[in-house]
Amino acid sequence: MSGIHEIVWEFDRETVRATAVCNYDNCEHRYRCDEGCELLFDVSEHRGGYRHPVTDSPTGIWHDMTKADECAFAEWLQIESDIIPELAEGNPTFEIGRTAILPVWQGEDGVLWKRA
Repeated sequence: MSGIHEIVWEFDRETVRATAVCNYDNCEHRYRCDEGCELLFDVSEHRGGYRHPVTDSPTGIWHDMTKADECAFAEWLQIESDIIPELAEGNPTFEIGRTAILPVWQGEDGVLWKRA
């Protein structure tokens, strides 16, 4: 595991597929507000979980959050999985990776490859 959130790049015959994953079971994005709030800001750790302040509360009311099965960050990226590269802030350029391969000759039908 190299990070809490990763884009896993996979070669799928003719295309490269991007999948967003969350590697941290207690990630703050795996928690949902018990009161159903959609706007969450200033989320902080609290009693082994997380909480967030109520946006329109002048008295400092906090809502506790309940752990969900999925990470919201990864879910949001997966909604637009075809454009994950375009959603990268600053449009970084980087190499996907290198895989050593071996030829698998098919006679007159040419060649396939396999991972070395």
